[in-house]
Amino acid sequence: MAFTPVSVLNSSGASTPMGSFQDAAGNNIPLSGLDSSRAYYRASASFVPVTASALTLIQVQGSATKTVRITRVTMSGSAATAIATMVAYTQRTSTAGVTGTAVNPTIAKLDTASAAATAVVTHYTTAAQTVGTLIGGPISFFQMLLTITAIPTVTFSPMQTVFPEGGAPIGQAIVLRGTAEYFNVVNSAPASFANAPVLQYTVEWIEDGS
Repeated sequence: MAFTPVSVLNSSGASTPMGSFQDAAGNNIPLSGLDSSRAYYRASASFVPVTASALTLIQVQGSATKTVRITRVTMSGSAATAIATMVAYTQRTSTAGVTGTAVNPTIAKLDTASAAATAVVTHYTTAAQTVGTLIGGPISFFQMLLTITAIPTVTFSPMQTVFPEGGAPIGQAIVLRGTAEYFNVVNSAPASFANAPVLQYTVEWIEDGS
């Protein structure tokens, strides 16, 4: 099945291309699926966060050449000795924080034909990363259960969809325009990290020229 542009009339009556799926006979069909000509990227990692204070856990910096549209953020986590509830929020900032030990995971393309990603994804270990200069209020708050890894009380923690809330594909992507816009996941309850947590995450985004 091909992903093929067709021409439609816009509100001004001018012809404009629109992506469409076609079957083997070349017929356009209405279909929702994962196939897309847009450039999608993901960054994923497992890491040990700093336990001392409220801090930035994960950060996505916008691009100097592309518009970055964050479409999905998932997380999970575990603790060594006791179940805990992580309380966190997502926040846009105009600067990065300071003092953290930055790690940049290798970015995966969902289509190897896509250009190299220009957004920068970072998570922080060893030293606490402060929160940068806020742009508006929090985008969302969420809680996540940190399950136990110690035998015999091992429990399983599935990946939780942090954005979009409830996993619903509605509303709008989180849009970063330029390198002075950052998306952050921030821990707001340091006490929940007292039992040697390990966190996992995946960030998915689109890059385009809009």
